[in-house]
Amino acid sequence: MPTPDRVHRQDFAGSTSKVTRTPQGGLRLDAAITRVGVLTYTDTAGKTWREYKPADEVFRPDSLATLEGAPVTELHPEKLVDGANWKSVSVGHLIGAPRRDGDFVVAPVAVQDAGTAGRVEAHELHDVSAGYTCRVDWTAGVTPDGEPYDA
Repeated sequence: MPTPDRVHRQDFAGSTSKVTRTPQGGLRLDAAITRVGVLTYTDTAGKTWREYKPADEVFRPDSLATLEGAPVTELHPEKLVDGANWKSVSVGHLIGAPRRDGDFVVAPVAVQDAGTAGRVEAHELHDVSAGYTCRVDWTAGVTPDGEPYDA
C-alpha cells in the first residue's frame, strides 16, 4: 500500500493511573501514551491493514525524547498540535521523561484545564492515545511472537 514518506497515526495505548490534584486545581497522572505491537488501521475507504511497532523503534532514546514536554489534548484535534493551534487545543503537557513500562511508554502528565480534569476524575476520560508522524515500511512480515502484519 503506497503512502507518503511520513504519515500521521493515532494509537490507543492504555489508560491513566496515579491521578492526583495539584494545588492549582489541575491533575497530575501517569499515562500510557503509546505501545509496541501490531496495530490495526483503517483508511477512509474502509480498507484495513496491520502495522508492527517493534520495541527497538518505540523505545529508541531519540523517539522517547520527542515526547518530553509534548502537549496533551482532549481527544484528537483535526491536525497535529503546533504553534498555530496549541493554545486552542492543549489542556496540559507531559511533565517528565517518558519511560518504558513493559510494552508501554508511560509518562507523567499535567492536565491544567478544569473541565478536562473533572472528566478524568469522573472516569469519563480514561484512555490515552498518541498522535504522531512516522515513516512506514510497507514490507509484510511476522513478529517474533508469530503475529502477522502488513507493514
